[in-house]
Amino acid sequence: MPQPAGKSVLIFSWFYAAPKELELVRRIYKKKGFSNIVIQESVVKEIATPRGWYRTYDRFVSGDGVSVELQASLGQSFDVVHCMSGGFLNLALVLSSKIPAKFKVLVLDSTPIMPQPKAFVRFARAYMSDHGLDFITKLLPERFHTWIYTSRWGIGGAYVRAKHKVSSALGLKGKRKLGAIPENGAKMEEMERWTRWSTHVAMLDRYDNMTQVTIETVLNPAVSGVKECIFLYNPDDPYINPADVDMVIKECPARGVKAVIKHVDKKHIETLFRKPNILFNAIDESLERVSQPN
Repeated sequence: MPQPAGKSVLIFSWFYAAPKELELVRRIYKKKGFSNIVIQESVVKEIATPRGWYRTYDRFVSGDGVSVELQASLGQSFDVVHCMSGGFLNLALVLSSKIPAKFKVLVLDSTPIMPQPKAFVRFARAYMSDHGLDFITKLLPERFHTWIYTSRWGIGGAYVRAKHKVSSALGLKGKRKLGAIPENGAKMEEMERWTRWSTHVAMLDRYDNMTQVTIETVLNPAVSGVKECIFLYNPDDPYINPADVDMVIKECPARGVKAVIKHVDKKHIETLFRKPNILFNAIDESLERVSQPN
């Protein structure tokens, strides 16, 4: 007799995840009964700047071989989506680009890290401290560090806006002409809208608006089908802002998503490796609840 299909998960990795670490994540999930395991890397240069957001969004919708492969691998129905650290923004970009990823349970593991310069400065300074670079954080005050990030993002937004206008005028979109195929017209229009909005935010330092839109995008049952969101984090984790986590938790009820809070004492993203049962017990409980008839 054929064996029953196992559970499915889409994992958005943390920044700087090594291949051997991602393979370990895959093995852990497989051991816990997941058979369809898709891992999408979160590359810093693609997730942590306005220029990177544009390139990532463009890659998702370009219509070339890479785009088709990503649409197929990410645009499935999953039981669980697991965002680790910077993976929160990776998921937001996927959903913004209209890749039809569906899921019942969302795990926010040591995240969200919001699309704001101050959030990435916090992450960068914690990373420096963990890797013996404390002297940089001592020499570089956090306020000035944030100003540098904000300025760079503003310049990056202006660059993307100018580049996109030139590409549009010439009928070019990187490796393809998106508007050349009639059915791509809607994609082109959506990308134009998204590019205007995201570059406008970066140029005018209106990241509170981007943060709110990002939350609305991730916690949208009408788009993804999400029913429960597990917040797995250490309140003392220096990489994340507890106020940002609380903000997303408070947004859940208004959007019809049940918030499940799991405080842990492990370091950033270490719970999966050190105490995996905390995570998987929470996932099993959530999957059991969402499978019940209304």
